[in-house]
Amino acid sequence: TTEPPTDSPVAEPTTGSPTESPSESPSESPINQLTESPIDSQPDPTNDPSSPGTRGGVPEGYSLVWRDDFDGNDINRDYWSRGLIYDVNPEQHVLWDPKLGGPHLLSELYDGYILDKNVVVQDGVMQLINREEDPPIEGTWPEGTFTHSSGFANSLHKVYFNGSRQGKGNYVELRARFPPGNVGKVWSAIWLVPESENWPPEIDIWEYFGIFFDPQWGVDQMQWRIRYGWYGNTTAAKVRTPNYQERFGATYHVFGWLWTSEEMRWYIDDEEVGHMVRGRELVRWRWPDEDMAFVLQNGLMESVSPNDPAMTTEFPNRLNIDWMAVYEKQ
Repeated sequence: TTEPPTDSPVAEPTTGSPTESPSESPSESPINQLTESPIDSQPDPTNDPSSPGTRGGVPEGYSLVWRDDFDGNDINRDYWSRGLIYDVNPEQHVLWDPKLGGPHLLSELYDGYILDKNVVVQDGVMQLINREEDPPIEGTWPEGTFTHSSGFANSLHKVYFNGSRQGKGNYVELRARFPPGNVGKVWSAIWLVPESENWPPEIDIWEYFGIFFDPQWGVDQMQWRIRYGWYGNTTAAKVRTPNYQERFGATYHVFGWLWTSEEMRWYIDDEEVGHMVRGRELVRWRWPDEDMAFVLQNGLMESVSPNDPAMTTEFPNRLNIDWMAVYEKQ
């Protein structure tokens, strides 16, 4: 069988160099110009203690260092910026494709114009929304016509950590529901990028593909990946769970991830589902060892048609996050 492309990450710039940037300044991009339409909300009973996804498992010896319960009416701006930029200084941002991307599109692999309106906090839940746009959006950066929009948020320069720091380790836990139902085009992820704004490395903690670029490479997959190498030439160590919705159900779960200098472990409702060991899946000198910040996304796969009967996608769809927490070994 044909293998999936090795250079198809969540944050894969495909051309240029790490120091290249578009000729325009990010601060000149009208990032908020298309947010006037009202938010269509769907309240969820996510805080019901009897609902699924309540079991976690913080490792012994780890103490809480950060938590967000999304209790307000908007994102906590001490923790999050909308989209890909650092909202205190928009010239600092998650590294996007310098030729084909911009503040509203990470790279040509995506098909949803990133808009602020698609990051909503309501009823104690952060919602990252994909939606159809009628009339289509006439994009400014990058230019183009977009029939869909997506929701992204990031914690660059606000919340970051390094689980490989000597003698330490970090454990991330969150309660979330990935988009349920017919989601062939959906590309949802909770991932990490360097606080330095370089790339790689990249750690895809939880990355859901309705279709992994092409049906022959897999459908309904949850993947965990470490991307490494250098700009323009990367590869990935990965673990995957096929048939995610069939196996776990399209409902809320508690997702856990342990990162130390020697291993990474992934959990769903306190059940271990993935494990990587430094020097086994990944040579020792490639193991990530720097401060990393969160990117939260509900994106769309450019290569998947939303109208193909075999790849039907329902809109709007949502990645819902009830709470997130980071623990550190003491």
